[in-house]
Amino acid sequence: MEGVRHVNTSLAVVVSLLCAAIGFALFWFVAVPQDHGFFSVGDSAGTRLLLGFFATLLGVLLGSTYRQLARMKEANVQTIRSVRRFALNVVRSVDLWMGLVASPLVYGLLVQSAANMTLAGLVIVAIENGFCCLLIAENIVKRAPANAVGNAGGG
Repeated sequence: MEGVRHVNTSLAVVVSLLCAAIGFALFWFVAVPQDHGFFSVGDSAGTRLLLGFFATLLGVLLGSTYRQLARMKEANVQTIRSVRRFALNVVRSVDLWMGLVASPLVYGLLVQSAANMTLAGLVIVAIENGFCCLLIAENIVKRAPANAVGNAGGG
């Protein structure tokens, strides 16, 4: 039992350090000017599209994780007993997969409105849009004509 507890604690430390490193890297990317920053990349259309879309996917993952934690809190769960099991539950959740399916549509809307945005701004807004991806997609589906949604199955 002590060995399992040690592995879970070690995994929690590794995941925490990884999250801190990713957070610092994103901060550095946004805080340091693009022309001489650590993440100095060209502002080409391809870079903008790929980096922005991966940021959207990161936002989808963060949003799904947040909603899973919120559901656990509502159920009065105070601690995560197994970080591995929690991560597997997030990856297998319908919430995450719905967000992943909707992410190209949500990112397409962002690309259409972000022509004059800096790359750092695009990344931040893409993460935010990914975080709220389900809400955005559900709003779009609610506004679609009923016959267009009904005929989407091709049948």
